[in-house]
Amino acid sequence: MRLAVVQTLLTYLELDGILQATGSSYAEYSFHLERPIERILKDLVDGSADLVRRVVAEARGGSYLKTLDVDQTAELINVPRRRIISVLTDLELHGHLTLNVRGARQGTGGYSPGSSSTSCASRWSTATRNERNVALRVCTRFWSSLRRAAA
Repeated sequence: MRLAVVQTLLTYLELDGILQATGSSYAEYSFHLERPIERILKDLVDGSADLVRRVVAEARGGSYLKTLDVDQTAELINVPRRRIISVLTDLELHGHLTLNVRGARQGTGGYSPGSSSTSCASRWSTATRNERNVALRVCTRFWSSLRRAAA
């Protein structure tokens, strides 16, 4: 499936008020600790020190660069994703680590339950036959997954 077709379809769904953009996020965070973790933890208050220890323990990689899958870590340590990102950002702001991100994703949500895959694909009346078929297939899968999640 062509990425441009999917991106255009999502844009039209946002313009039609069917979807609402929830902002961007990143799939993977990599970081380099500027000091040994023990020294960093001593500078933190007890509650955040424990969370930082747990987050860093879930990171994979060598002694220089560590990589963290934030979604997987959030599930494993039972902490909201946004809290983990907040901790990483705070550590970077205080000079404890250098943070890099990869895999930008655009989030969407807030769909209108009265919408259907047919109205979604009708936006594509001027598209080529193949693009219309792709749009219909994407819409059908999208609405099916939303219905399953809502059930």
